[in-house]
Order: sequence, then C-alpha cells, then structure tokens
Amino acid sequence: MSASSGKIVYEKTPLSSFHRKNLPSRCPANAYQKSSLVAGGSCALPTIKLEISDSTERISLHFPWLFDKLTGAETERPPFVFLHHSPVNMFRRKNSQSQQENGIAEQEVKVSELRAALGPLSGRSLKYCTDACLRRYLIARNWNVDKAKKMLEETLKWRATFKPEEICWDEVAHEGETGKVSRADFHDRSGRTVLILRPGKQNTTCAEDNIRHLVYLIENSILNLADGQEQMSWLIDFTGWGLSVNVPIKTARDCINILQNHYPERLAVALLYNPPRIFEAFWKIVKYFLDPLTFQKVKFVYPKKEESVELMKSFFDVDNLPNEFGGKGSLNYDHEEFFTTNGSGRCKNSQVLGII
Repeated sequence: MSASSGKIVYEKTPLSSFHRKNLPSRCPANAYQKSSLVAGGSCALPTIKLEISDSTERISLHFPWLFDKLTGAETERPPFVFLHHSPVNMFRRKNSQSQQENGIAEQEVKVSELRAALGPLSGRSLKYCTDACLRRYLIARNWNVDKAKKMLEETLKWRATFKPEEICWDEVAHEGETGKVSRADFHDRSGRTVLILRPGKQNTTCAEDNIRHLVYLIENSILNLADGQEQMSWLIDFTGWGLSVNVPIKTARDCINILQNHYPERLAVALLYNPPRIFEAFWKIVKYFLDPLTFQKVKFVYPKKEESVELMKSFFDVDNLPNEFGGKGSLNYDHEEFFTTNGSGRCKNSQVLGII
C-alpha cells in the first residue's frame, strides 16, 4: 500500500473481495463470464485507487481499467461505492485518541521534569506548586521546562515579598467602594468565575492600593473557581471612562505584568465592552506590554456590531448577563454586602488557604 496526494493506493486487490452488488447497474449480468480477466472468481488488478474524503463516510473505489473491460463503456465511469464500513473515521478516531493519550503522557513527563528542576519545596511554595500550577506555567512557556522554571521561580519570589494571600479585605475595601472591580454573582457558559472591571468608576490615585485591590480580587476569584476550573473571564465596561479617570500607564503596565507573569493561564478571555474611540490611543501603548498568549485573549466588543453580539452570546447566557453588557440581567454591586461576605477585619483569602 502506498499513499500520495491524499490518495491511498492498494495494489493487486482481488476482485472477489468486492461484493457484486456494488457494480454499476449498467454492468451486464454476465460480465463476470465475459471478462477474460476473471479466473476462479478473482481477478488480480494492476492498480486500484481508494480515494478517501475527509467529509464523508463513503469510500469510492475506482476501477477505470476493469470497468471498460467488463462493460465496454466509453462514457464516464461511475465509482464503485462501499458503505459497509467507515475505516477513515475509525482510523481517525483511533489516531486522535492515541495522539491525545500520548500528549497527556508527555505533559505529565514535563510536569515531573519541572518539579524535579525546582528542587525541594516547603511551606507556602509547596502548597502553591500543585501539578495544575506547574502545568499552567508550562503552557505559558510552550512546555519549555527551563523557561517555565524561571517564570515560576520569579513568581515564588514575588509571592514571598508581595504576600498576596495575606491581603485583608478591610485594607483594600476603600478601593472597591464604587464597584470598579468586583466578582460577579453569575458565571460564564463554561462555569468560570467572572470578574467585572469598570474603569470609569476609578476613585483613587494610589497605584499600590489599586494593584493590591486587584490582586486581592484575583486571588478571591481563584478561590471561588468551581471544581475542575482553572480560569476566569473578565468583563470590562467602559461606561464613563475618560482621560480624567484613566489609570496611569505605569499602573496599567504593573497590573498586566502581575496578571500574565504571576497568574499565567488564569485568564480565559477579557472582553472590552464598548470602549470609546479615545481609548484607542491608550490601547496602542498598553498592548505592547501584553505577551502573545494574553493578547489573543483580549476581545473588543461593540454592541451595534452583530458579530460582537454573537461573541457575547457564545460566552454568556443573556438572561444572566447584565444589561450594561447587552444582557437582560442587572448589575447590582453592594459594597457593604461584599464587605460583609469577605469578612470585615479578616484576611479571607488566607483563612481559606489555611495560612492563618
């Protein structure tokens, strides 16, 4: 058997292996007897072409030379069509399953290699570096163990100094009074936690507190991910946004660096809803801080464009989606309720993680 140009060619295939009913209807009933090629019910053919289509379960076997001999036809020759099996799909399914299993096995090997490269861990570093965590860093670095190791070590250093899990809600609660960043009470279609950002409600100028507030909510959103979920979705509403309430470029850059360098593969998609034209100038600068993987996850959504509407529907149930984002729901941020839920005077994230 040989393969070329998308065709698989079987050589010297016996005619007896093909059922008589698959011969074209205009082929004479005594064609077998007439043909000098038939001997003992079989015929060795010089070449039989088996053409396989990716979009059909039919297999067409063309016998141009044999067909002429049997029928004497000089007109267009119909193919011999077999519908008994779908070996193409069967082979594809087997190959796909095999490739998937091999891929998973290779990934597990990479995870083991990364864990060995990191060396002994203890305390918070050991708690943080789960297999799922290591896998996210490997994905972010295209499964390069050395690069993933470097990235993860930088995160461990950052977490040791920034201590994101120790941020208490009452330390950053003033940043959230306007609801500029909050965790939604609904999920996307994949069951992921949704973080809502409304930059038009920016209410402070302290860069450090802005970052700590965002980090607290990222950590809190991760803790509230459903079982089996690794990522969250971001909805960014630009209502009321302008240069007067714009986050400084440096703060935006620092937030982006923290997200993509220390929370890799935590972002599923960031939907920028109805950004004003003036935002384009800001975006032209900010986008250069994004790595290619993060950049691909940023989607611009304009409510008057049908493709944007369909994009939102693909991620969210419109009945749950707030009307600020083109849905039928409502966005009600109650700061006091959120404050109470997260625990006044207590470090909720640390308690959940069992650190304090």
